Amino acid sequence: MAMKLGIRGKIYCGMISIVLLTGLMIAVPVRIMVERALSQESLNKGMSMALTLAARSQDIILGMDFLYLKEMMDKAIQSSNDVTYSFILNQQGQVLSHTFQNGFPVALRTVNPIPAGQLSSVRFLDTGKELIYDIAVPVLIGDMRLGTVHIGLSKTRISRTIN
Repeated sequence: MAMKLGIRGKIYCGMISIVLLTGLMIAVPVRIMVERALSQESLNKGMSMALTLAARSQDIILGMDFLYLKEMMDKAIQSSNDVTYSFILNQQGQVLSHTFQNGFPVALRTVNPIPAGQLSSVRFLDTGKELIYDIAVPVLIGDMRLGTVHIGLSKTRISRTIN
C-alpha cells in the first residue's frame, strides 16, 4: 500500500531532511576540531609532564638515587590515565629507571632520539597493540645533558575519550 503524502507531509519530510543534512554537515567539522583540540591538549599535558620529570630528576640522577627516581616516575604515571610508560636514559643511552611491569623493551632506547639543537621530540609509535606518542625531553643542568626523559601517551586512550 502506497501512502500519498499531502502538502503538509511533503513539507515535514523536506524540513526533516534539511535538519538532518545540516546536522551532518555541522557534526563532521566539529568532530574534527574536537579531535584535534583534545589530541593537542593531551600532547601538551604529556610534554608538561616530561619537562617536570626532567627538572625534578636532575638532582636525583646526580645523586644516583635510582629507587627514588623510580618512585617519582611511578607517581607521575599514576597521576594520568593517558600515560602508559615513562623511562629515563643516561648520557650513554642506558636505562636509569623505567615504569614497565614486564621488563624494559630494548627497542625503545633508540626509537625517539632528540635531534641536535632541539629541546624535545615527539614520535608516533605503533606497538601492534596500541598507538603511542613517545615524548622525549633532555635532562639538562646548564648546557650539560645528564640524560633523556621519555613519556608514552596512549593515542588509543585519547581516541576512546574523543569517541
